[in-house]
Amino acid sequence: MNFLIKNKRNIIFIFTSYFFVYFLYRLNFDLIKNVSFDLTIFNVILIILFKILSITFISLRWSLVSKFCNFNLDFRNSFKQITYGQFFSIFIPSSIAIDYFKIQGLMKSNYTMKLPNAAGVDFFDRIIGISSFITLNSFVVIFFFSNEFSKFYKLSFFFTIFILILSLILLIKKLLNSSKKIALTEENKLIINYKNIAILLLLGFANHFLDLMSLLIVSNSFFDLPIINQLGMISASQFSLLISITPSAIGISENFYQIIFSFFQGNNSSVNAFNIPLMIRIINYALLSILTILIFLFLKLKYIKK
Repeated sequence: MNFLIKNKRNIIFIFTSYFFVYFLYRLNFDLIKNVSFDLTIFNVILIILFKILSITFISLRWSLVSKFCNFNLDFRNSFKQITYGQFFSIFIPSSIAIDYFKIQGLMKSNYTMKLPNAAGVDFFDRIIGISSFITLNSFVVIFFFSNEFSKFYKLSFFFTIFILILSLILLIKKLLNSSKKIALTEENKLIINYKNIAILLLLGFANHFLDLMSLLIVSNSFFDLPIINQLGMISASQFSLLISITPSAIGISENFYQIIFSFFQGNNSSVNAFNIPLMIRIINYALLSILTILIFLFLKLKYIKK
């Protein structure tokens, strides 16, 4: 009873988010009812491979962020934390689950580490992840709209993007320098340089690019449109992930896809983009469930052998 009283706000928030999901899916029941799983076995394998690689890049980035802060976190533990976090994000709104497993995992790997320090390192990783997400998807969206521009405008566009990426690296460095006291103890000093930030951003771009490719595979099975057009609409729809008031933005992403694809298709009533993220969600949820079970069983067997 005490637990319910102490956490009543969180419980109310979770139940409200589930009601919101039910409402969104009920509103689009006809679209879900008409879903057709037209993906080939090869496409499904490719999506699974992209997801595993995406988790790998995120895990590598998280372990490197910890290393740059002079804290211990090997890739194996990082992969476990990210997998567990993404699995439990299926049920819990926002990024609470991922942050929880990252922070707790980092503290277990560094016994003298305090909660504010671990939360600060996680905050640095969040800056990198969100920055790469916004930059990549903005780039694709702007390129989609500039598709009809002259060569001069295209060159100007690429030059502007290059300057913006450099500015982003400088901004991240400044943010980390100004807030490093949050994450660090007296014994640990943050190793900040442009090379490290560039590596982390590249890993961020890589995992978000793989997510785009998975969505493109599904989109291409629904629509006979130029690749750049599909990528532009997918990237624009991906910004819905920033509104994660439901578990992994379920229901919100699907509606964003339907609205944006319908808008650029001239409000064609036959457009069914709702099922693009839905199909990816089904495959990813199944994969995350299997990976979580396998990691749990592996750790159990390892513990029994000891």
